[in-house]
Amino acid sequence: MKQGIVFQLLRKIRYYLLRFKRLRGTPHSLALGAALGIGLGIAPITPLQSVIIIFCAVPLRANAVLALIMGSLVSNPLTIGLQYYLVWKVGNAIFPHRSTWQHLKELLQAFRSQNFLSNMDKLGELGLNTTLVMLTGGLVLGLPAALLTYFVSRRLFALWQRKKQEKHLLTIENKS
Repeated sequence: MKQGIVFQLLRKIRYYLLRFKRLRGTPHSLALGAALGIGLGIAPITPLQSVIIIFCAVPLRANAVLALIMGSLVSNPLTIGLQYYLVWKVGNAIFPHRSTWQHLKELLQAFRSQNFLSNMDKLGELGLNTTLVMLTGGLVLGLPAALLTYFVSRRLFALWQRKKQEKHLLTIENKS
């Protein structure tokens, strides 16, 4: 059973590496896609993450496929617990006492309660403060990560494309 899971994981990794190798675009559009995916992947917008990434990638002419891949690398079931904790911690340091673990627990209990409509006021109050804390933490962590990703990946994609062109030119010269 475990070998099957490992095989599937390795197969998925190989698949994404192959897709990564086949990505097309300028170094700028690829780097912008990577940065967008990382930045929005860190933001606590998990239910709408893919939609927001595509909504932002298209007008910016960023590579949407790479943005989705990078967003999934950052925000996935293995990393989301630590990610949300760090986002909450940073946001709570900026806006102290707006959201505590007790607030988060009450918010989750309100979502689970049978009488959802009677808890709407409490949910709105807790939700607004928690949203402010979480989005602020996501912005503070996501923006520097996105900027760093852009500059590093732009350089890497430019180098990668240059090597690919040189290899292509060598192949053409050898055929002549």
